[in-house]
Amino acid sequence: MINIRDGTTLDLLPEALRKEPEIQAASYALHETAKMLLDKIDRAMGYAGIDILPEEIVDLLAEEFRAQYYDGSMSLQKKREAVKKAMQWYKKAGTLSAVQELTEFIYGEHKIHEWFQYGGRPYTFQVEIMGLDVQITKKGMESYLSALQKVKNTRSLLEAITFHRRVDQQVYSGAAVASYSKQVIVDFYTDQKTEKMDLHSGTQRAHFSRQVIVDHFEGRKTTRQTVRSGSTPAYVIRQTIKEG
Repeated sequence: MINIRDGTTLDLLPEALRKEPEIQAASYALHETAKMLLDKIDRAMGYAGIDILPEEIVDLLAEEFRAQYYDGSMSLQKKREAVKKAMQWYKKAGTLSAVQELTEFIYGEHKIHEWFQYGGRPYTFQVEIMGLDVQITKKGMESYLSALQKVKNTRSLLEAITFHRRVDQQVYSGAAVASYSKQVIVDFYTDQKTEKMDLHSGTQRAHFSRQVIVDHFEGRKTTRQTVRSGSTPAYVIRQTIKEG
């Protein structure tokens, strides 16, 4: 079977006539004219031929059908689907099915929770969007809410819309052991030291050192001096100095 779009008049002529240049040219011209007419006929179907209509015609159909959800920035395929569903949504307007189909068309997988399912106020409902990668924009939300007003029943009120998001995080855990030694600092350290000094012919030698630095140090130093003139001590002095 020959498709009407592919067939030419040459297919109907005998073999002897197919070789004539004039007949081949006439057949080609008729074939191109037939294809143009067939394309026009398909586009004249309007709604029935929406899958082959150009974008400017789809935009006009959306305006004519008053499509509930339609945005000029959508892809051509999405526009065609919106026009196709417009009449269906008008037929189902005011039902749960219409709300479900509209939400499915815009956001994909979802759940509709009516008031008696979660203990809410009478005639309210909530929409839960299950997709994790759904884009949320102000314009998109406004368009959805506007379309929702056209398909839901008048008494029902949207109470909330819930979106799901997934956040991937890495959590690390570990353990550490610390050891330390205790250093003891003793306050009130007391030190006593005795030093003997001999003074010969007017010379004197004295020495005292403190080796430990602690709080509240208390030291005691005893100095003994012997002054000699020749070999006989002239006098002896004993002195005690207390430091605190």
